[in-house]
This record gives sequence, C-alpha cells and structure tokens, in this order.
Amino acid sequence: MDLEAATRLTRQYLGALPARPRISDKTLSALRAIPRPQGPISVGKSVDTLTPQGAVLAGFFGADLRDVRDGRLLNLAARVLSTRMTKILREDKQLVYSIGSSSEPALVYPGFGSFAAIAPTDPGKAAALAAAVEEMYTVFAKHGPTPDELAVAKKQMTNLLDEMLKTPDFWKSRLSTLDYRGVGLDELLEAPAQYQQFTGRDIREAFARYDRPEARFRFVITPRS
Repeated sequence: MDLEAATRLTRQYLGALPARPRISDKTLSALRAIPRPQGPISVGKSVDTLTPQGAVLAGFFGADLRDVRDGRLLNLAARVLSTRMTKILREDKQLVYSIGSSSEPALVYPGFGSFAAIAPTDPGKAAALAAAVEEMYTVFAKHGPTPDELAVAKKQMTNLLDEMLKTPDFWKSRLSTLDYRGVGLDELLEAPAQYQQFTGRDIREAFARYDRPEARFRFVITPRS
C-alpha cells in the first residue's frame, strides 16, 4: 500500500471517530477504585489434585505502577531475597526445590500491587515454608541487604535493563500507555541511573513501608487426603 492510499484510509476511518477527552491517568479511575481487604489474610485449602503436591504463596500488597521509585526499590529487594531463599529455603532447610520472590506493581487497580514468593512443595512442608518466607520478610524489613547483596542486585538489574531497553517490544508496551498509567517518559529513561543511586537503607525503608501486618497475605494449598 502506498502512502497516499494509507493516508486516505486513515482520514476516512480514524477521522470519522467522534471527539473525546484525551486519555489521562484519571480516565475510568472511578471504575478502578476497589477497597483492599484488611490483612493479614491467611487462607488454607485442601483440594483434589492429580499429584501429591502442595503450594504456597506468601507476600504482601506492594507498590502502584505510578510509585516508580518504590517499585524499583522493591525490585531490588526481590532480587536479594530470591538469592537468599535459594540458600536458606532450598539448601539449608530443604523446604522447596525452587523458589524466588517477585514484585508486581498495581497496574489496573491501585493498591493491589504485590510482593510475593510462590512455590510448590511437599504437603507436609507447606506450613513451614510459608512461615519461613514470612520470617525472611521480617528480617529483611529490619536489616535490609548487605553491601555485597546490593552490589550483585544492581549488577543484575543493569544487565536486565541493558537488554530490555534495546527491544522494540519494551518501548511499544511502555509508550502506548504512558498517559493512561500516569508514568512519564523521563521516569523510564532515568531507570538505569536511579537503580545505581539506591542505598541499602533506601531498600530497607521502602520494604518496611509495605511489609506491614495488615498488608500481608498467605495462601497454603494442600492435597485433599
């Protein structure tokens, strides 16, 4: 298709759309306001399963997407805790084969971001695994990362960003929703430098702000006997 034909079709169809307010972070905001349940939330369920395996999800409500700084601090915390979990929960306590923590900012519904670890485990170890994960959160909220842990996490994030920022898919997904999600272009561009400026204290304080008793949730699923 040549440029003239494309322009004509664009005018014909897109030009026929009625005028509407410009999309912003306030668009449909009333429909996205949902009260968050008061925690701590603790759910234990036994279900029919094909394999004799349990599962644990333990975490707390995290940052919103527009809370860019907090979201990045929690990303670094997740990196550090994932490494710790491999050492403590897998190697030392042998509660799980594979586990890691992740931080997911609230995208659609404000207040519903999450910081959590999820993993399958032996049914008899499920409760102990959930308790051990929560204890690791408590310790991290008090002491934060060590200097070595912080250095490793920053290097991991640098490598990740270096790859992501080169991909068209990354920019397409971010640029298409900047106004709607209330995130500025400058905030995207400053990510590599900002990650390097964070201190261990920054991470600990941000983690402690979100890891509160009323924000915690725990789900323990075991096979029905």
